[in-house]
Amino acid sequence: MPRVLEARGVYASGVLFGPVTIRDAGEIGAQGLMVHHVEQGSIGEAQEIAKGDLLEALDGTPVRTLDELHAKLNAAQEQARRVTLTFKKLGGDGALFAYTQRTLPVRDTRVVGPANYDPALTLRGAPCPRRGQAPVSCG
Repeated sequence: MPRVLEARGVYASGVLFGPVTIRDAGEIGAQGLMVHHVEQGSIGEAQEIAKGDLLEALDGTPVRTLDELHAKLNAAQEQARRVTLTFKKLGGDGALFAYTQRTLPVRDTRVVGPANYDPALTLRGAPCPRRGQAPVSCG
């Protein structure tokens, strides 16, 4: 499993999405993206999104890549609209999976990880420029 700073992800509304990292993902039909972290006190936590949730769709359309997810979330943020996320949750009332939908107001959307990494980048603050770019206020 990749280390956090070596992995690429999409952050929005206090939720960090990344590639599925479940060891037996193929055997249980887990593909695409999952929730890697939910910031305490965030919009995502208020919507009961949890670490380990498998992202099945956004607004009824399957989303399989980080670039696709980022583009859709960014468009929703620019339009100041909410998105409906469909999750497959592991376990639930004796079943292997439970499906849930959560409506999420989209805020603070950005890509995190190697292609966009700067040590000053934090989940709580604004994205900082990459090294060599003009300085801006970060935090």
